[in-house]
Formats: sequence, C-alpha cells, structure tokens
Amino acid sequence: GIKTGGHCPRFWRTSSGPNLELKEKYGLIETEATNYNKRTGLNVQNADGTIRFASNFGTAGEVLTLKYIQHFKKPYYDVLLPLQKDDYLTTVNKICDWILVNQISILNVAGNRDHNTRYGNHYHDTFSVLMHVFKKLEILQKLKRQQ
Repeated sequence: GIKTGGHCPRFWRTSSGPNLELKEKYGLIETEATNYNKRTGLNVQNADGTIRFASNFGTAGEVLTLKYIQHFKKPYYDVLLPLQKDDYLTTVNKICDWILVNQISILNVAGNRDHNTRYGNHYHDTFSVLMHVFKKLEILQKLKRQQ
C-alpha cells in the first residue's frame, strides 16, 4: 500500500542479475547507464531526503550516496546496523521526527547490500524500522485530521 518508484541501472541490473520485477512491482525507471552511479544520483535528487541504513558507511555506494546528498543539499538520516532490540523504538521515533521536521514526502532509502550476514540481516532491520515509521506517521496524520 506504499507507493514506490525511483531509478535502477540499465537492463534492470542488480547484484544478482537482471530483475524485471523492479519495473513491474516497484515502478522503477531504467537509466541509460549500467552502473549504479546514475541511479544513485537520480534517486537522491528526486527525493526530499534520504535515509541510509548501513553497517559500513565507508563503502563505495554509501560514499557516493553521501556525495550526491551534499551536492543536491538534501537532508539525510543515518541508521547504523545492526540495531539492538532496545534501539528500535528510539530509531523509529527519531526518523519520524526527522521526516516531519524536514517535510519529507518522497523518501529515498539507501544502504549496504545484504550479502554479508556477519553484520546481521540488513533487510529485516530496514523493513521493520520503516514499517513502524510509516505506521506511526499514518497514526499521527489521522490524529492531526481529527483536531
């Protein structure tokens, strides 16, 4: 029920091969470049802000994302993974505050690939936090309409 979009490399490239589901299920637009640089820049540029979920902010992808964030002067929020159980609620609350303060309508979500399970399951942490954020924002929006 959440509208998705953005850009992906040419030929629907992913680290595990072409994936047409990116177009069909998520509404992504294919770029002319086969590398991730163009996609990263467009996703940062077209969003109101970016959240980076990562266990390592020094990877080439995270450095590139930050470069585009700074170039386009966009707000961003970093979440260091893996999250400890006690960190979930605090992280959700801080992200909600950041979204509201920065008036984020279009959110770019970036992060490390989930290949290295040594750092935990990035997908699970990212998905869980974002679903709680969206649910809380939905509740806040309903309360605001009632006032």
